[in-house]
Amino acid sequence: MDAQSELALDLRGVKKSYPGVMALDGIDLKVKVGSVHGFIGPNGAGKSTTMKIIAGLIPPSEGEILVNGKDALKNPEYISSTIGLLPETPPLYLNMRVKEYLEFCQSINMADLDFPQEHLQKMIKRCGLLEVKDRLISNLSRGYKQRVAMAQALVYGAKIIILDEPTVGLDPNAISEVRDLIRELRKDHTILLSSHQLYEVAKVCDEVTIIDKGKIIKSGNLLDVQSEFNAFKTYEAIISTLSDSLKTHLLSKDFIQGFDTFDQEGEVMLRVHVSSHEDYRATLTELLTKESRLFQFVEKTMELEEIFKEVVK
Repeated sequence: MDAQSELALDLRGVKKSYPGVMALDGIDLKVKVGSVHGFIGPNGAGKSTTMKIIAGLIPPSEGEILVNGKDALKNPEYISSTIGLLPETPPLYLNMRVKEYLEFCQSINMADLDFPQEHLQKMIKRCGLLEVKDRLISNLSRGYKQRVAMAQALVYGAKIIILDEPTVGLDPNAISEVRDLIRELRKDHTILLSSHQLYEVAKVCDEVTIIDKGKIIKSGNLLDVQSEFNAFKTYEAIISTLSDSLKTHLLSKDFIQGFDTFDQEGEVMLRVHVSSHEDYRATLTELLTKESRLFQFVEKTMELEEIFKEVVK
């Protein structure tokens, strides 16, 4: 499989301008087939604009959008049957019953399915709606309404799912359920997920793109992006005591920028901050073992939220 065929979405130099405003300023975005790709940025960064352009709801001012290698602007029917969109405010008809609403969504945007009813039943089951399929949408909890909204993006056979803030306003239990549903959907779909819940993005995504002020700041494999920002590493150790001798030795090391200590039930948690990409685990464990009793030692990876704060300034 060549590199291009591995891409579900490939945006090249996409711009979107309004009078006096450049909403997107020549962005490039690549989403691999079968991935869950996190799309994060502050309010007004351009996330929703990008998603609407990909889904064909608004045209770009400039640039190229390829969906599974096909030009989205020249193949609107293919795009409408390939991409399912869950907007931040779901388009639910509250006076309809769940199954009735999903049948309606399927009928107005039907893909070439051999067994549309069979597919509908499959999506109802996959989205956990079997028990409520005959209930009015208005009587459902917010969590179930979000499940219905996700199902409407799937009932016509879309293989690429765009989720714009799917967990906003949900309680912790509903957020966990949506997270599990995303993991289930990734078996058969490519997912582009926009969210302000950076913890949730880190939980379910394997790729991430950070956008700010209409420009892509960082993009790539989640672990690679985290590694790139680990020029300032933190090593965390639990030791028996922090002696003056150990403090002196820590302060004498040029690679150590500083350290923090926290008392923890008769032990000491020590966090050592290092400004280097080099691996100092062996050096530090040797020092700590010599100067104290070492119970635990780990290298802390920079969290996604910390990266976000670092690059979006």
